[in-house]
Amino acid sequence: GNVTNMIEVHKYLSVFLEIILISGIVFELPLVAYFLGRMGILTPAFLRHYRRHSIVILLAIAAILSPGGNPILQLILFFPLWALFELSVLGTMLAARQRRKAEAAALS
Repeated sequence: GNVTNMIEVHKYLSVFLEIILISGIVFELPLVAYFLGRMGILTPAFLRHYRRHSIVILLAIAAILSPGGNPILQLILFFPLWALFELSVLGTMLAARQRRKAEAAALS
């Protein structure tokens, strides 16, 4: 047999870099949510109220990111995204608590 390699390096690198870039952005979301909660822009009640909507959006993001439309890979990508969303909810709860303490100290 003659076996030829059909992989093109620039396509592989572009997919690899895209996944790395998107992963980097996604892993910053809990930190962004914390700071937005600290400023009072984002509240834990808002995130809890729209939890179902965000799960659908996260499933759509996982479907876009998963190559080939494999549902197993889609779920593998979805669960870390969901965990990061839940960490964002916890971060906004912490930020809201710290914001209330700072406001109470300022009023005293």
